[in-house]
Amino acid sequence: MSDLEVTVLVDDQHRGQISEVVEALQAAGMRVAQCMQQIGVVAGTIESTQMDRLCQIEGVAAVEPSQSYQLEPPDSEVQ
Repeated sequence: MSDLEVTVLVDDQHRGQISEVVEALQAAGMRVAQCMQQIGVVAGTIESTQMDRLCQIEGVAAVEPSQSYQLEPPDSEVQ
């Protein structure tokens, strides 16, 4: 089992109760790293096998694996 970085989008109707949604996400096994209340986004990690549980939480509009990018150094030949 490996941890997966995820981004959770909270639906518009639940943005005012985002703290309750965060509590439910944590109860489902998510380790919350950041809560961006103004835009309704919660970021964190969860075991890859548990990701589907997050979609079933009331107030969750979407759950997506986070993507990261590594840019080459400025002096690299590839830009």
